[in-house]
Amino acid sequence: MTYMSQKWRDYINAGGGAFEYKIDIEGAEYTGGHIYDMSLSGALCGRSKPAVGGCCMRELSFTLREDSASVPARARVTPYIRINGADGATEWLQKGEFFVDRRARDVNGTRFICCDRVVMMNAPFAAEGLQYNYPMPMYEAMDIICQRVGLQMENPWGVPFHFIDYPNDMTMREVAGHIASAGGGYFMITDGGMLRLTVANEWMTPVIAHEKAFTETGMECYFTSVVMRGGGNEYRVGYTNGPANREMVIENPWATEWMCWEAYDRVAY
Repeated sequence: MTYMSQKWRDYINAGGGAFEYKIDIEGAEYTGGHIYDMSLSGALCGRSKPAVGGCCMRELSFTLREDSASVPARARVTPYIRINGADGATEWLQKGEFFVDRRARDVNGTRFICCDRVVMMNAPFAAEGLQYNYPMPMYEAMDIICQRVGLQMENPWGVPFHFIDYPNDMTMREVAGHIASAGGGYFMITDGGMLRLTVANEWMTPVIAHEKAFTETGMECYFTSVVMRGGGNEYRVGYTNGPANREMVIENPWATEWMCWEAYDRVAY
């Protein structure tokens, strides 16, 4: 988890100071005067329900005013942000780790689109030449994925203790998504560059208060039941006669009743 100093918190609470940005591209730093229109994207939630079972990829886009010929293909890009105000500048906070995916010239320079390491998970899990034993514990599958794409888990203890069967032609990203759904959550790479499993009851935010799955105050997300489907089976746990908008539906090819119970224990209030 990224550390934020008291000065950062004071500026945010007071609403003072100006944001400043810099980008490190393979050791070369570019500050505000060299960068135009930088943005980060990567939705955690769908329009009406949390994206349970996702392995969310973030994108960084920016325009570099200088000649970009020296930026290699697949270059590592690390963005930073700080606040500069009446009491001086805060420390720089890292906002992820990305790799150049594509670029194009525009009127202001060269536009870069960069993706985090989740893009590397689009390769097959059961790739040719790799021999694994099945059924495989989910924590072992995540260890394999992290090793292959160069990641570390921020909270490895959060991976559900269930098993996957032979994943056929699934990608590593699809396997990780199903593992996340077994725990009622999603995977995402943090600002510090680590893979984190976040479960639904950590999504307490007023931003989507209008959505039916949230309380009237908009500050609390809860579900009264979990329905899990997969392998031709359907399991239901919780108050199944409650409102449909309080029902979390999970699709998982390795679904079991025990898995459904664990997901319910993690997300229900």
